[in-house]
Amino acid sequence: MEKWKALLKNKDFLLLIGLLIFALALRLYFYTKTAGQALWWDEADYMSLAKAFAFGTPEIAADWRARGISIIFGVFYWLGGNENFMRIIEIIISVAGVWMTYLLGKEFYNAKVGLVAAFFMSVFWLDLFWTTRFSMGLWGILFWGFAALFFWRGYVKNKSHWYSFAAGALIAYGIFAYESVGFIFPFLGVFILTTDKLSFWKKKHFWYLVAGLAIVLTAVFAYNLANFDVLYPRVSHIIDGSLAEGTELDDKLATQGLSTVVFTSLIWFQKMPDYLLWPMFALFILGLISMMDLFLGFDLVIKNKSPRLKKDYFVTLWILTVLVFFGIYLSITYAYYEPRYVFPLFPALFIVAAKGTLKLGDFIGKHKKELGAIVVIAILLFVAVTQISTANESIIGRSYAYSQEPAAGLWLKDNSQAGDVIMSCTQQVPLLYYSEREVIGVAQDLAVVEATIAEYQPRYFVLDFYASPCPLDYIEAHETELTLSNVFYEGEDPVIVIYEINY
Repeated sequence: MEKWKALLKNKDFLLLIGLLIFALALRLYFYTKTAGQALWWDEADYMSLAKAFAFGTPEIAADWRARGISIIFGVFYWLGGNENFMRIIEIIISVAGVWMTYLLGKEFYNAKVGLVAAFFMSVFWLDLFWTTRFSMGLWGILFWGFAALFFWRGYVKNKSHWYSFAAGALIAYGIFAYESVGFIFPFLGVFILTTDKLSFWKKKHFWYLVAGLAIVLTAVFAYNLANFDVLYPRVSHIIDGSLAEGTELDDKLATQGLSTVVFTSLIWFQKMPDYLLWPMFALFILGLISMMDLFLGFDLVIKNKSPRLKKDYFVTLWILTVLVFFGIYLSITYAYYEPRYVFPLFPALFIVAAKGTLKLGDFIGKHKKELGAIVVIAILLFVAVTQISTANESIIGRSYAYSQEPAAGLWLKDNSQAGDVIMSCTQQVPLLYYSEREVIGVAQDLAVVEATIAEYQPRYFVLDFYASPCPLDYIEAHETELTLSNVFYEGEDPVIVIYEINY
């Protein structure tokens, strides 16, 4: 009881509770604005996997699609949860990311840095946007962030060995949940080698980390071997599809040239103002300037003689590792740029921005204390307005995308039987998710369409007009063999057209 009384008198604790309530309220507001929005392709892939785990319904996700969170959602589906329940889970995960950012900022610096960094995370437009979607990136933030926090408490600060064990376990399941968590390996590897050199193997905490990693990875690898005959499908996909002779990287080098491919690896640095927005980017730069001692006294980090600079190094290396290794990944593959791919860097980045904000406030406060506090509050409000307004525009503007798919998919479910096959020209995965039926894709070539129908005997042929053209030649050539079953419109324009095939 006394502890609770002390907490209720603790200003930082009360500010944290208020911040978490604000973060939750903001996310619930956008939840109400996007209720019933259609799932995009990636979302439908993850959620159709969840249904497959729960009910054995069809799924066509690529082998390299991360399955860790789909299994968790599958358990919720099996227990009776629905899509809206899963969206609430996403909101909880997002708010947990705000809390975790506070813990990191407090751990490395102080409660003020933690609160400001957590505030930045609470209003960050990308975090808000992807909270309204089923994004594995939000989970990636948690796995990476808590793994880094526990590593610091265990391996670096020499606290309980279970911190190190938990860090390893979180990393292992994290790469099963979202592949970007795997980039924590070079981050921690470089940090260990630069601070402890080759003496790391003498530390018990290192072996506890390895133990946690090995135990969970064994289960992950066993699952992958049983289902896909490889230890880790994403790595195999990169080796076979990007690095193999004559494939993606060779093609990029031949068509774009070495300099262009290398320059692609810097895209995350170039685009940073776009995904941070300029006010936040300016604060991040201020934070880096405030950490200039790290660059001037880096020899003290190597000699392990400055705990303060060691913290700066850990946070800075965290950011740099994500940007560099994702850039390398983008340069060797045909993956496209999306800021959500670098989600794991944002807790560390916001800690640096928080340091910059508070340093500016302290500088101004030297001349007039109240003015420093006013400037910090004004900065936070300005950042919040720019971030939330951008989030609102992006969330609401995209909430109507593919809005005909849920109705079309549910109609197909209601008007078919388990085991029926549906043929679709482009939107196989979303239609599969809503219909819970096997959905196959077709090419535009008439002969291929006819061969596909002969092989699979689909019950329905679904045309959509979102992007790529559908094979209308087949419709014209086989008009008497098709029955128009339903049409879904956007305004007066047909967007999804469903034909039943008569055999």
